[in-house]
Amino acid sequence: MRTLEKKKTSTAARHAELRAGMEEDLRRLAFGRSWRGAGQVTMEAVQQLEPRARRRGLELLDALRRFDAGTYGICTGCGIRIPYVRLSAIPETTVCVECSGARELLFRA
Repeated sequence: MRTLEKKKTSTAARHAELRAGMEEDLRRLAFGRSWRGAGQVTMEAVQQLEPRARRRGLELLDALRRFDAGTYGICTGCGIRIPYVRLSAIPETTVCVECSGARELLFRA
């Protein structure tokens, strides 16, 4: 297998792992202790959560939507691929470290 093919396979596997983790987190938020064996989480279920959990749930739903659209892991600020290290720390992120820092500076001003 060529290096580029290996890299694509590795990226796909990492993204599948991230997606599974986000789906699990979303079920845990929506269903609490009984999340195991729970089905798909709906927007209506997320809307019923307390504000902090609702925000995280909406971010997770948006990240899963980006997976389906093929845009997951692409920075919405500059368009570059977000490094896996950042995605593994904050799987629902929409921006790279540089754009995140720029946003913080903008909101502090």
